[in-house]
Amino acid sequence: MPGILAPTGFWDPAGLSRMKTVEQLRYTREAELKHGRVAMLAAVGFPFAEEFHPIFPEDSAISDFSFQLTPLQTYWPLVLLAIGVLGLPSIRKFKGLNNGTWELKDDYENGNLGYDPLGLKPTDPEKLVTMQNRELNNGRLAMIGIAGMVVQELVTQTDVLDADVADFYADLAVANADLQALEAAAGISMFAASGRKSTRGVSKSQEATDYVTTMPGILAPTGFWDPAGLSRMKTVEQLRYTREAELKHGRVAMLAAVGFPFAEEFHPIFPEDSAISDFSFQLTPLQTYWPLVLLAIGVLGLPSIRKFKGLNNGTWELKDDYENGNLGYDPLGLKPTDPEKLVTMQNRELNNGRLAMIGIAGMVVQELVTQTDVLDADVADFYADLAVANADLQALEAAAGISMFAASGRKSTRGVSKSQEATDYVTTMPGILAP
Repeated sequence: MPGILAPTGFWDPAGLSRMKTVEQLRYTREAELKHGRVAMLAAVGFPFAEEFHPIFPEDSAISDFSFQLTPLQTYWPLVLLAIGVLGLPSIRKFKGLNNGTWELKDDYENGNLGYDPLGLKPTDPEKLVTMQNRELNNGRLAMIGIAGMVVQELVTQTDVLDADVADFYADLAVANADLQALEAAAGISMFAASGRKSTRGVSKSQEATDYVTTMPGILAPTGFWDPAGLSRMKTVEQLRYTREAELKHGRVAMLAAVGFPFAEEFHPIFPEDSAISDFSFQLTPLQTYWPLVLLAIGVLGLPSIRKFKGLNNGTWELKDDYENGNLGYDPLGLKPTDPEKLVTMQNRELNNGRLAMIGIAGMVVQELVTQTDVLDADVADFYADLAVANADLQALEAAAGISMFAASGRKSTRGVSKSQEATDYVTTMPGILAP
């Protein structure tokens, strides 16, 4: 199938294609093409209609809501009917239902609706595959793009082309100022529902908003990036606790990202252990004493309790004079005394920790999928082993005269199983592209 391109090649880590027949793969590709084409039209029409609407020029609403503000909204059942009528010709490409699955006609070519008034379809097979790959790539990007436009407008409440992050946050600051005025007049903060009253002119929400923008970790190119507004729902104490948790997880992840592959090549305690890291703990003597291991880890973490001053309305709060991440242990004197250099080091630690959390998660998943050491894993070898397993499965199916899909009531009348046929077919489909 088109769409298999360098450098990933045939990329299906979840093995979804191996769970489908050729008919199901063709149906899925047809759905992808249709969604991609609609998304490409939407990605162009969505911002264009906000600047120049050919039917309702007086409509000034953002695209997310403009449909409800035009005369079309009154007749939406007719609009949906018209869209359905336009889609009726596509029914001709189906031959019917088979075991609950719509199947395309055998002579139907994915995406070819027989409508090409400009004669753009190449006659050269290689150029055709190139065009199919381009369409798939553009369609996939458009599906992500239109989703991003919709979310952006829902968050900023502004036209997608006119949205200015600075203006958005300026409006947010005005709203916060209005909220502060109301809180000051009432003598309470927005957190009064939790039983805490504000004793200052500045509300807890504004204090947290001001504080979070001074924390390390706000870097180019995104700057202060919190599209979900999670930081605006926390107090300063909660923000400090969350940052402390992020630092601890990042530090553990950095150690794990180094130790995970290193222990597979050279284990300082159990050199005879040859299992992958995902399972090696269960194969060493430590596994027998895992409660003691957990107890030892807990004991090592006891000193960190000193940084807390206690619970406040169900939330653990750090001491006021505690600096996030500073456990008072720096035997090599690496902590800079210059404030700017300290912020630079804190930013580096946060960035490395965030990357390490993603990295160690990737290593674990990779080993679970390939069942091979993370450094020794070879995708080519993995698929070679998979091919051998498929060959063995085919032999069993041929001997029994059934396919792996026999449970669905369909028997194989060919020497090649449905699963192998689908695996062979999916690697020839368009859409496997660089990079």
